[in-house]
Amino acid sequence: MDPRVELAALTGRIAYHVVKERITKPRPTNLRAVPPSPDHLTDEWLTLALCDGVRGARVLRHDLKQNPQAVVLVSVVVLELLLSARQWFR
Repeated sequence: MDPRVELAALTGRIAYHVVKERITKPRPTNLRAVPPSPDHLTDEWLTLALCDGVRGARVLRHDLKQNPQAVVLVSVVVLELLLSARQWFR
């Protein structure tokens, strides 16, 4: 196949996925789908990432805080966790 046609096809596929992500704004719900930015974090994804191996633990809520004085834009995730009391009093 002509390299220019292959390049045009590849460009079209990439453009399709970029437009699809911008329109649908998918939220990751499994660990294989890594969030592209802190704005795309979900409670479900954070629970999978942070509470693995702790029965009954889950992220109830999260907030993003940004430091306007930082030289580099840094987002801090503030979490509210629910941990099973059985895990702490063994």
